[in-house]
Amino acid sequence: MAWRPRQLADLAGTTVGAVRRYHDVGLLEEPPRRANGHKQYGVAHLVRVLRIKRRADLGDQGAGPRGGHRLRRHAARPPTVPGGQRVRPAPR
Repeated sequence: MAWRPRQLADLAGTTVGAVRRYHDVGLLEEPPRRANGHKQYGVAHLVRVLRIKRRADLGDQGAGPRGGHRLRRHAARPPTVPGGQRVRPAPR
């Protein structure tokens, strides 16, 4: 499956501007281009945009289109519990 930017945004329930912003702040990698120069987004891009959008909807300030400096593609964060405390792995 391959989609153009408008189609990707529509499928994810967001805007083309938000998708562009995700590229600008490093949350979404640039897709390959077709021979005519159009971007060609795949399923992995759609999943990534849906995850970014979901985190933003849940209140993660770093996941929205303006706060990408806090959420990077490979950033590892320890999970949190409802009180906001970080969960640390048990010592071995």
